[in-house]
Amino acid sequence: MKNKLLYYVCISSIVWLVGCEQELEKATPVALISVQHRSDVIQPSNNCVFKYKLANIYGGMDNQAQQNAITQAVGLWQHLNKNIQFVSFLVEDRCDILVKYVAAGTISTQTELNTSGFVKFPLIGKSIARLVNGRYEILLDSTHKWTKETLAKAVAYHVGYMLGMPPSKEPNSVMYPYLSSSRLGSNNNDSLSINLLYPKPCRNADFRYLPITTQVKDTTLVKLLLDKKGTIKVTASGQIYVGLWLGYSTPDGIDKGLFNFPIIGYNTIPGFNHAVLMYKLNYENEWHSCGHSCEIPVDNVGEYIELLFDINSNAKQDDVGAYSVNLDYK
Repeated sequence: MKNKLLYYVCISSIVWLVGCEQELEKATPVALISVQHRSDVIQPSNNCVFKYKLANIYGGMDNQAQQNAITQAVGLWQHLNKNIQFVSFLVEDRCDILVKYVAAGTISTQTELNTSGFVKFPLIGKSIARLVNGRYEILLDSTHKWTKETLAKAVAYHVGYMLGMPPSKEPNSVMYPYLSSSRLGSNNNDSLSINLLYPKPCRNADFRYLPITTQVKDTTLVKLLLDKKGTIKVTASGQIYVGLWLGYSTPDGIDKGLFNFPIIGYNTIPGFNHAVLMYKLNYENEWHSCGHSCEIPVDNVGEYIELLFDINSNAKQDDVGAYSVNLDYK
């Protein structure tokens, strides 16, 4: 009797399991951020400042909400590690991270099965990431019903992978691959791991991108991260009042005083015009006279440079006004 009962239990279990297998295709799939395994990009980046851009807009959410979600996603990593920085940038082909919505067919239709426990169900990825000409592209399924929460989770996950973070089995980790509607968060392991990957302060975190305009009336430091190779064009305008006997000076400076009175004694650099706009590149020893216009060759995209501007005067306490200095690529 006992053996018969055991037999019926076994048969029933087999029938139930077979039925579950047959119903698998009908089961509600569970959304994963990605089912992709990207061993080619799971490595710490040599960079510490990353430019990002949202390439297009998802129709189910307003533009500002999407921008805020992406800002929240990258901001989380920046909050966990002060040695990395993310900046929004407008020029798509110069970005490090590009987020875009694509047709569902662009995303791999590959599914995985949850094999934990007795019940299996399909896990379907809603995004992928890929490297294109050195740029990290995050592709999101445009047919998925994205919310600010799920968008932030997906972008944060992929950015983490780009930084070198592996997936996690901990539900409260940024790198947990399940796409849920809960708020974006992190745990201690996330913080420890990202700080081990990027332990050094980012030298080029305090920077600006061209074009910029700045006012120069004294020693002025401009920190730049270059996103283009070529030449920086400097153009200056405005006037500085340099005293009763000299009047107003333009960025080209003044070569002589009233009645041709020599004014070399008022100059920091004897060979330059008084109050001329001048610069140094990366704290080199010698100043260069710039005047109303000059050009500075630059070599590499991604290069960080420091430009020091000043006016040629050793009596700036008596000067009034400033030059308006514009920097852009030629």
